[in-house]
Amino acid sequence: MANGGFDAELPEFLYGTFDWRVNGFQFNADPPVDLLAPAALDHTNPWFVLAAVLQHAKAGDHSRVGRLAAYFHADEPFALRRVSLLLAGDLASEQDLKLLEQAMRSEDADARAYAAEAALFAGRLWLVPAMLEAWHAARTLLHREIIGYAISDLLEANTGPIAEHAAIYNLPPRPPSSVTNPLLKALLEEIAATKPEPEHFPQLVRDAYGRLAEKSATDRVTVWHGDVCDVMALARNFLAAVPHITAGSCIPYRHKFEASTGVDCTDFFDETFRPQPLEIGAALEEFLLSEPEAKFKPGIRYFFGHRIPD
Repeated sequence: MANGGFDAELPEFLYGTFDWRVNGFQFNADPPVDLLAPAALDHTNPWFVLAAVLQHAKAGDHSRVGRLAAYFHADEPFALRRVSLLLAGDLASEQDLKLLEQAMRSEDADARAYAAEAALFAGRLWLVPAMLEAWHAARTLLHREIIGYAISDLLEANTGPIAEHAAIYNLPPRPPSSVTNPLLKALLEEIAATKPEPEHFPQLVRDAYGRLAEKSATDRVTVWHGDVCDVMALARNFLAAVPHITAGSCIPYRHKFEASTGVDCTDFFDETFRPQPLEIGAALEEFLLSEPEAKFKPGIRYFFGHRIPD
């Protein structure tokens, strides 16, 4: 799907926003329009619409998230599809998370992968079956990895067997009848006649999903890294990881922490996109000293300190 003729230029106030090495959920400058005004949600530029939905959610209003679905299958501008899906994962109410489930079961391969990535940050255990369906439907190694590692990050505390098997599942074999090279055709016929190895990944996912559902007595629970999501535990684990933090490991921690708390994390990376351990540690310690347990309850989804509606 093309952009349909709308203005697709990224406005200056959003430079670095939605990039968790730069501004994350913060704006680069004051928006040129009132993002809480009704007109912002009908703007011809989709980036203004995303910013308006974000601003409403920062104020505790999650009722505008459905506007993001218009961009879930947009081929352009660059990154609009992924950003809109990730934002839905961060902001959507329980009801609107069905939009992610639909995207994971759509015919759009990119949307399936990005929706699974968004489901990681939504954290709702009941989304795992749709994530697994999207993994089965993937037809490229990249999509297999995006979806598989999102499932692992949701269901495993550390790199475990789910992550180890996320990208090694064999894609459906190429039919011998589809090739003309006799040597390749003979090789494909030999492979087709060989009994395939068991599908380890799906069973590992189902087992982990079952354990968490049994532990919570429901799949209507928010999880992160293999346990019930707890903002305080998230901050403590993030702090423990700081001495050996890398850009790759810092991004999901920063994304999840900033989304939940609203803490400004723009100093977590320097201008070369390297994590800054001292700044990260100071912000996390300050948060933990603020007695967050009075505000954040385990198993509840939050955005900028507001409870996201069920």
